[in-house]
Amino acid sequence: MELETVQVKLGSRTMTGIIDSGAQISVIREDFTSGIKYEGEDYIEISSAFGERETTPLRIFEMNIDDGVHGPVPVTCAVSKKLVSDLLLSTAAFEALKENIQMHKFESKFDYYDTVKEELEVPSTDIEASIELIATEFDRNGSTQDSEETRTSFIESQMSDPTLSDAWEMARTEGNAYAIKDRVLTHTEYICREKVRQVVLLKCKRDEVLRVAHEIPLA
Repeated sequence: MELETVQVKLGSRTMTGIIDSGAQISVIREDFTSGIKYEGEDYIEISSAFGERETTPLRIFEMNIDDGVHGPVPVTCAVSKKLVSDLLLSTAAFEALKENIQMHKFESKFDYYDTVKEELEVPSTDIEASIELIATEFDRNGSTQDSEETRTSFIESQMSDPTLSDAWEMARTEGNAYAIKDRVLTHTEYICREKVRQVVLLKCKRDEVLRVAHEIPLA
């Protein structure tokens, strides 16, 4: 089976990232991290598919998909001396990298998407309003729910979505881009170079936003 890969930029360096659906955490080869700014001073023990164990630093790096469209995202990585590949990306990290489209690329031709994305930005002090706004933006059934029903329904949807399972696991570990705020799964990303905490959208809703973005021709 052919491995899915993506070109990822870390500082001025470009790496080939392999998407590893079985990985609980991303792993980067130590060579690529020299001189790169990071956060975090923890350590973690990782093991290869062959059972070889290694205790590695656990660091948070700003990286992005190297296509001129996607912006930087904080990604938690184990820094390995033994990794042969450049970078192994967990599914959750890859999804976060794909989500962060730099808004300034669309400002002149994509006012609608700019407005929707701006409305979906989640101040950490206003999770409740954000959930209601997301439900309003994407509800196609015309159903009416009060605030508590909307909140409960959204949380249950997040928890039951299999595509978010890795993100939930990462959120339970402090010091990475994902976090649990008032039982709601959130993540931090950079939009126009500003750090923003957002509610994590379900895959069906996330795809709708990204689909609209990719339909707009870039200048």
